Formats: sequence, C-alpha cells, structure tokens
Amino acid sequence: GNGYEGSLGIGYLDGLRLGWSARHLLGARDTLRLGNDALPFHLETDVFGGGSAILAQGASIQRRRGRTTLQAFAGASANAVAAPYFASNTPSRAMAYARAQYDVRRNLSLVGHAVATRRQTFLGTVRWVPASGVTTSATAGIGSDAPYAATSIDARTARLDVKAVYAALGSGFRRAAAPMPLQSELERENILVTWRALPTLTLSAGRQHFRQDSAFRGL
Repeated sequence: GNGYEGSLGIGYLDGLRLGWSARHLLGARDTLRLGNDALPFHLETDVFGGGSAILAQGASIQRRRGRTTLQAFAGASANAVAAPYFASNTPSRAMAYARAQYDVRRNLSLVGHAVATRRQTFLGTVRWVPASGVTTSATAGIGSDAPYAATSIDARTARLDVKAVYAALGSGFRRAAAPMPLQSELERENILVTWRALPTLTLSAGRQHFRQDSAFRGL
C-alpha cells in the first residue's frame, strides 16, 4: 500500500535460495525498484518482435520529465534459478545499465541503451514516423564490444502490411555481456509482406536471416 509493493520467496534447490524484489512509487512519475529484476532491452528496429531482458539484481530508478524518460540501474548481472512457484537471481558480475528516450517531436524520438560490465554496449536509435501507419528506425553502435547497425520500416495500410529490416552484426555481437535468455538476432535482409486479399483470406510472404547467440564463441 501507499506506493509500496514487494515479494519474498524462500526455497531449496541444491541449497537454500532467496528471491525478493520491491517497488516504490516516487511521486506520480518515478519508480524505484530493488532486488531481482529483468531489465528490458528492446530496440526500435525490432519490428519483427524480439528484444530480450537482462537478468539483474540491484537497484534501478525510472524517471519521466517532460519529453524525457530515463531508466538507470546499478548492481550486478545475475543468473536465474527457476523452479515451480519460486525464482531467484544469483549475482554474477558488477554491471550498470541505462536507457534514455527523448521525444524531439511527436513523430521523432531518440533512444539510447548503455551497459557497462566486462564488455561494453552503447546503442543509439532514431525513430521517425513520417506518415500515419509508417514507422522508420535506425540503430547503430556496439554490443559487447562488437559493431552493430540496423535500419527498419514498418508500414501498414487497410489491406497491405510491410515489415523490413536490414542488420549488420560484428563478430561476437550480443546486446549485453550478461545473462540473458538465448536469443536470435536478425542479420542481413529481412522482409515480410502481408496482404489481406479478402475479409476471409490473408496471404503472407517473407524472407528472414537469423544468427543464434549461443553459437558465438566466448559467451
């Protein structure tokens, strides 16, 4: 109550395990979180879905001021220990995380992700909505010290949808050098076209390329 929310779990799985988290609303626009956490890592160029989360344990704060939203975390990356009815995170390595978004105009936003740990991540994105139903984005930077660049378009009309991404990944790219659910990253050209020919008939055609991060050496 009064802006506070928390959870506590105790279990036994190859030893005694403790899992806990707490959240406190700071005024009407800010949130403080403590304990186990999953930090979202979604890029604006993820038009086919995707994205992931960094498992962590520590303290984070999210603030909103005018056109700016900021989330900052300090603590440690973590390995998850999951079992029915219970989950806990075991600290792995010191880590800091930040995500910032600034809405330049209603149809133009700048977004940045940064992760500081054993290998560094700095990714910046520009998102532009030039017309109703059309969203374009471009991302560039490094992930786990490897270069990354992507551009995307998501266009939707009453009968036709087009999603396309072109991505270039450096060797060993990963969104963060921290425990994350295994994920596939799009690379090279990717497109999906959906045509609603009739109210009862929808046709789709696409081409996609994936790279699985579990195949990268040293992760």
